[in-house]
Amino acid sequence: MTLNAEAIELAARAGSDCSAEDERRWFTESRIAEAVIAHELYHILARQSSAPEVESAANEFARIFTGAPFPLSRYEMVLRRAGRINS
Repeated sequence: MTLNAEAIELAARAGSDCSAEDERRWFTESRIAEAVIAHELYHILARQSSAPEVESAANEFARIFTGAPFPLSRYEMVLRRAGRINS
């Protein structure tokens, strides 16, 4: 597995600019990378691909695993706002 360091860096930068003060600590490169790895770990453990319901389950697993206070789809939303990925 290879992490997209450019996207992680952009999400960290964009998220720290737009997040509430108490959520900024979740928008560091290391926290985002941890969430991405946990998300992918779910796919490995569950042996399931990327159907929408599986992606939701992987995001929930990663949220619980990392202790994030918000749905991890928020990272994708931040990247969309930054213009990095399409809807």
